[in-house]
Amino acid sequence: MLATMVTSGALALAMQAASQPPQTLQQRFDAASKAAAEGRCAEAITAFEAVEATPTGRRGIVGAAINVRKGGCLILRGEPEAGEATIRKGLPVLERAGDEFKGDVRAAYLQLAASARRRLDYASAITDAERALALSEALARIQPLLMLAALKRFDGDGAAERHAFEASSLAGPDATPDLRARIGTEHGRVLLNAGRTEEAYAELRKSLTAQGGLTLRTTLSEVATRGDLALAADMTGDREAARKYLAYTGAGRISEAPFTSAAVFEAPPCGLPGGPTRDDHAIIEFGLHEKGWVAYAEPIYVTGGRSKALAFAQAVLGWSWSAESASKVPAFYRAATRIELRCTEAGDRLSLLAPLNRAVAEWLELQCAAPIDPLTPDARLLLEMQRAIDSTTATPSMRLQAALWLATSPLIDAKASRGPINAAETLARTLEAPVVVHARIAIQRAILENDGARGFREAARALLAQPDYAGDPMTAATLRLETARSRARSKPPEDAARLIDAVVADDRLEPTRPLRINALLQRADLAAGAGDVAKAQQSIAATGLTAQQCAVIGVAPAARGHAISYPEEAINMGFEGWVRLEFDVTAKGRATNQRALMAYPPRMFSASADEMARAMWFSASHRPDTEVACSATQQTISFRMP
Repeated sequence: MLATMVTSGALALAMQAASQPPQTLQQRFDAASKAAAEGRCAEAITAFEAVEATPTGRRGIVGAAINVRKGGCLILRGEPEAGEATIRKGLPVLERAGDEFKGDVRAAYLQLAASARRRLDYASAITDAERALALSEALARIQPLLMLAALKRFDGDGAAERHAFEASSLAGPDATPDLRARIGTEHGRVLLNAGRTEEAYAELRKSLTAQGGLTLRTTLSEVATRGDLALAADMTGDREAARKYLAYTGAGRISEAPFTSAAVFEAPPCGLPGGPTRDDHAIIEFGLHEKGWVAYAEPIYVTGGRSKALAFAQAVLGWSWSAESASKVPAFYRAATRIELRCTEAGDRLSLLAPLNRAVAEWLELQCAAPIDPLTPDARLLLEMQRAIDSTTATPSMRLQAALWLATSPLIDAKASRGPINAAETLARTLEAPVVVHARIAIQRAILENDGARGFREAARALLAQPDYAGDPMTAATLRLETARSRARSKPPEDAARLIDAVVADDRLEPTRPLRINALLQRADLAAGAGDVAKAQQSIAATGLTAQQCAVIGVAPAARGHAISYPEEAINMGFEGWVRLEFDVTAKGRATNQRALMAYPPRMFSASADEMARAMWFSASHRPDTEVACSATQQTISFRMP
């Protein structure tokens, strides 16, 4: 009976479908456009592509309109490059079509501007936003005006304020409270960056009033205004109000702050052309994708022009968290968080593994494994590498590259790294890889399987006992230096001097000079510690480097301790947070020239962290020509309520 009912029902549906006339091309186009307008982009793209498959859908105005509308959906779906290219393919035809498609063209330029702004291409964003503004009339001008105010707020030429003023004039006294707040908040940011802090503070308080004041309601726009107010109040010296506004953003009050567990978290370098200097700082707002990469980064405030603002934001776009860490952060805080940021003077400190890593990368490139784009955030690469390692179409060298990347990635834990490290060993044997490749894999296994210094040193000694590794100068030097160096909770081994001397004496190491220099610096420290000043000075002289170069190539002094100083005002308000400090370490092991490199919440714990740095101490080093043993050392300090 049931089978009969199902069959009858199916037959009825089939007859009903057969009785309905097929949709016309116009109806299908309209349905796709409606889906796009309502944000149902997956459905819209499929429908547009079905229309494109027809001869009419590929030509003329219809094809151009499809390109523009489908391109917008591609951007919203997270495919900005494809989306922008698709929009620009159709725009010229629609622009020639006249007023009938004026709205489409204006919307397309706004989408292009927003996409360029998101990737921090402010020059292109300004060009497209100005085109959208030229196509806008009356109240429709407000949206591109506010975008232009945001894009030009760091330029210092008055254009951003003029855009904000026009938007306010167009809105008029009858504007909705939300619109008044949006305009006022953007105007306040423009004034902050122009150094007119009192005016900014007053404008932002008006925005807060339009939003209904300090309530327990916390939309993203309200949190943004309160964050701006906290900054403005602090800059005008009203610290009590600053802390109150900050408290109403929720910053410093979540159990899983999206900072302490970051795997890739670097500040921009100081001193590059057009980039920030040591005295510059910025407040950057960013969104964290649940998979661990930064979805967007926007400069809110910077002590400098547009190029400095974009350099700070570009650095934030490169940060990464593991998916597990990112998913622990509540969705509301992932959507928008702010951090105080300065540039780093550290440069590219060379690790002992750097020569091996470079040799492995060069060999892989010769095997036709494409070089990894250094601008791609690690969290995004993680997905690519996980697919590549199991791909049936990837070459063995590409799969080895993926396996090595995964095995050494800070985004996955030691347990999850076992599969990639095993795969790397198998692929290296299949490819008959050189010794340096096998050595790098073996060292990484030793790192993953040994938490403490003692266990790793035993594993490194076992590797050094193998003839292939002992016979390769780069591998042998790396193993000896890794075994000999001082670590945070461990002094050098008793035979450290013998291991280091063996590296210094190996004339085959000239092509990998940093390893020999590192050995000379370690030998100088050991000799000075034993009272042999003459040998220490001889070793330093043999490096041929300046003190700054020594600080980059040498092993950083091991931390020995520091004190915690929790600011009373943070305790009273219940704030928790985090600061990454940067400082120099003197030859005697004391911290100097300290400053907050990154801080969360912004401007809350920076001063306390600076005070704590003065009480830090490290292992001593021998540097006869300078007081500095290691420049631009970094250390993270967490402030947690008891």
